[in-house]
Amino acid sequence: MRECADDAIDALCADLFLHAMNCTRTFGDFHCAVSGEPAVEPILRRLMLDPSLREFPWHRTHLWQVEELVVPRDHADSRWTVLREMLIEPSDIPRPQVHAMHIERSDVVLRYERELRETLGWREKGHDRLDYCLLGPSSLQIPDDPGQDALVTEDESVSPVRVTLARRTIGASRLVACLLTGTDARGHVMQLSQMRHEWPLRTTGGETRWYVDHDSAAHS
Repeated sequence: MRECADDAIDALCADLFLHAMNCTRTFGDFHCAVSGEPAVEPILRRLMLDPSLREFPWHRTHLWQVEELVVPRDHADSRWTVLREMLIEPSDIPRPQVHAMHIERSDVVLRYERELRETLGWREKGHDRLDYCLLGPSSLQIPDDPGQDALVTEDESVSPVRVTLARRTIGASRLVACLLTGTDARGHVMQLSQMRHEWPLRTTGGETRWYVDHDSAAHS
């Protein structure tokens, strides 16, 4: 547990940087899935502004979306808009390495699954998975997988409806980073502490790290 949100963000960014560097040395690239929800915006901002993170290997990074709301691209809640403005454009990630969820397409789930399989399929068998997933309070509310082999799913239990990576996809990642800071996240921390070992997301061959501050953990 960190003293304040800034300390949690510092720790998360330092871990992310080290993990990205290790993956690019080992595999030649880094596959990172990020939620563009409001809670993770301070992370995106820090990645672009912190001098200690200037050597982040963006040119070798593949950026994936953890979730996208079924709203127009110019909508204020569009996760894509946040990622584009705060991360994609300022980092100069090569555009072919940016994997957007095209929610305007009726077959968005199938298309994104196919893109995941085809892109990660270039890796050696056993390493064909995401390297990193960054989750916030919204993206931690993962719906049940629609099938054993599903990589992407549509969540109709929320409004607006969203498309999200499946539990199986997130859980298979090498590192899952969960950011819960501030009083707004307190309810999520309490819920997770009550669930204890019943939390539905299970990592398979990877690691989950929690970045929590005192404000979010108070009374949990």
